[in-house]
Amino acid sequence: MKLNTNLLVTFAIFSSLSLGGCVTTTKEVGVMTIKNETQESINKRIHAGKSTKADVIREIGEPTSKDMDDNGSGIERWTYTYFTHQQQPTALALIPFAGMVKHDNSTTARYVIVFFKPNGVVRNINVSNTGFKSTIGFL
Repeated sequence: MKLNTNLLVTFAIFSSLSLGGCVTTTKEVGVMTIKNETQESINKRIHAGKSTKADVIREIGEPTSKDMDDNGSGIERWTYTYFTHQQQPTALALIPFAGMVKHDNSTTARYVIVFFKPNGVVRNINVSNTGFKSTIGFL
């Protein structure tokens, strides 16, 4: 009977390890307030020619970065970034242990860039999205 118990425990451990490749994991980093923003939704809350820096902070928070235009025009740019990275199993994940050495990745990024006139009023706002997919592994 002891042999059957050891065999059962060993099988359970190896099964749980091999199924670990079937789990999709998602990581989110950056400014969470822009996670679902679109150009239209931002334009409803922040208005070019009217909104100020204080209005922008109140609506979407502190930016990821701030910088000035290099040409000396006094235009300031605030950049907000949000990234989501998802690791997904491939068909190989159905084969025990193969899912641990090969998986698909997808990364998407959302950027909200707010340009300010020298007087601190919003000049314009741009919302953009990018994404890419890759497969990592050697099987």
